[in-house]
Amino acid sequence: SFQQLVAQVDSAPLVSGTHRNVTGICDRPELVERFNKIAFTLKSTAGMDGILVNLQLVPDAVVCLTYPLNNTEDFEEEGVFLDSSGVVGHDLLSDPARSFIAETTLASDQLVVAGPLTLK
Repeated sequence: SFQQLVAQVDSAPLVSGTHRNVTGICDRPELVERFNKIAFTLKSTAGMDGILVNLQLVPDAVVCLTYPLNNTEDFEEEGVFLDSSGVVGHDLLSDPARSFIAETTLASDQLVVAGPLTLK
């Protein structure tokens, strides 16, 4: 369940000031497959081609899953793509540059859209 995922992510150890080790939690094949199916459907039916380039599952403000992990389809220039693999495990509450987004989202019972953001 989502509550179990939140508890597991929350207990994952910090491996740097802003990242948690979510290996074995967020990379479970059934979780990845289910998220990718849902995210693919949302992204492909949103009518926001080239604008909505990434969807993330962020339980307890820790990036767990991102779709697509490597986005090559939303960028027209040859060789340009968005590699999101480094964001998995990012604890947004521990990152001073992103904590305001996480705090706003956690305090809301509505969908919160953040961006565009400059990626590190």
